[in-house]
Formats: sequence, structure tokens, C-alpha cells
Amino acid sequence: MSAKRTATPADEREATKAALAWMGHRADTAVGTAGDRPGDDLAGNGDPGQMDCVDVATNLSSYMLVMENHKIFRHHSVGSIHVKEDIRRGWSGWTHYAGVLVEDKTKQKFAVDGWLLASGKPPEIVEVERWYIDDNDIMFGTKAPVKTATAPKPAG
Repeated sequence: MSAKRTATPADEREATKAALAWMGHRADTAVGTAGDRPGDDLAGNGDPGQMDCVDVATNLSSYMLVMENHKIFRHHSVGSIHVKEDIRRGWSGWTHYAGVLVEDKTKQKFAVDGWLLASGKPPEIVEVERWYIDDNDIMFGTKAPVKTATAPKPAG
């Protein structure tokens, strides 16, 4: 993530998506989760390679902490994992987890969420206020691509 490509916080978030996709695909391939299906695939029950949102949030947060420790971020810091729910909505309001980037200047928190996406796809990065609750298609991968990703190109 070069300084030129990350001149603004928005640029940095876009570059972070690509870097996280690359890091995630490398790790998923190494540990056997590259076939993880998007979202909450009930057919994946018992599949050791299937990840839930807690797994995905933990992994994305870990990758971002590595980036932060190497001083890659110029406009953001890594926040605590964010949890949101509205159980009154039933299945589509179930508790959900995401990693967090905090924009240094404005302190705006952004949810970093790849749970609805196949391995190697760039995660969504969206303001925590807009994330999840107003999305009726969150469950069972209804917004997610059908195919598992191929290896993304390294960022930078």
C-alpha cells in the first residue's frame, strides 16, 4: 500500500480491502479454509473448513493488526471487534461480528466484514452505523457470490 495510492482515508480503505483479500486467501489456503462458503451455509454444518462471522472477524482483525504493527496504515487504526444485533427481526437480526478500522482524524468507525463473501474476495468496509442492521439479505449468503475466489493479486 504505497503512500501515493493511500493519499486519503477512503483510498486507504480501498487498498486495505485488496490487501485483506490477498492475506486471507493465503492464510485460508494454508489452513484448509479456502473452500469456506459465503455466509451461513447450513449445508456446511460439520465442515471444518466452514467459518462463521466470529472466525472471519477474528481473522480480518488479526491481519489488520499485523498491518498496523508494521505501520502500513497512515489514516486508520484497528479497533475492537464490533458486535451488532437486533434479535427482534428473527434470523436476519442474529448477532453478527466484524473487524473495525477507525479513521484517525474523524474517529469514524468502519466495520470490516467478509463473512458474506467467498475466500479471497475483498471484504466490505462500511460505517458501523450503516452496517448489517438495515440489510435484509444478510443471512445464508443471499448477497454473496456463488463461486469461491481464485487467488487475488497482491496489493501494492
